[in-house]
Amino acid sequence: MRLPMMNGLLPLLLLLGLTVAAKPVERFVTPDGDDTAPGTEARPFATLERARDGLRELRAQGALAEGATVWLRAGTYRLQRTFALGKQDDGTAKAPITYRSRPGETVVLTGAHPLTGFTPFKGEIVQTDAGAQGFGKRRFRQLFLNGQPQTMARYPNADPALPHTGGYAY
Repeated sequence: MRLPMMNGLLPLLLLLGLTVAAKPVERFVTPDGDDTAPGTEARPFATLERARDGLRELRAQGALAEGATVWLRAGTYRLQRTFALGKQDDGTAKAPITYRSRPGETVVLTGAHPLTGFTPFKGEIVQTDAGAQGFGKRRFRQLFLNGQPQTMARYPNADPALPHTGGYAY
């Protein structure tokens, strides 16, 4: 008599077990992580790109039915290029894809790259070799020193009497 009841109960228990087991995917990223790691909390990725690409791989396998959260751990992430998300990275209302910091942790995403090795030039003016620090032919338009914007060397010098042109030669 128990066998017919177990036959009906077993599929229900299996279905319930699958429903409970399905949960959103979690991946972790830290500035000192490793992109060859699996992206777990114990072995996090190093870049947002690797986390995004990992989610794309899971989506292709049909493993994002409940969505995903990419947890960014505290630190400064220096982006080498624009972090791009496309239509293939969309979530849904029932299966959202979220990138967020852990509660209480500060995350900074920046395209800025530090320059070091400044030496005195003239008076309060300092100089460094940006090309030797990986900038090569890359041009940049902003320079900050101790959090303050700096005027980069140019000709002619800035002239406060010409606020509209700023002293640039035309």
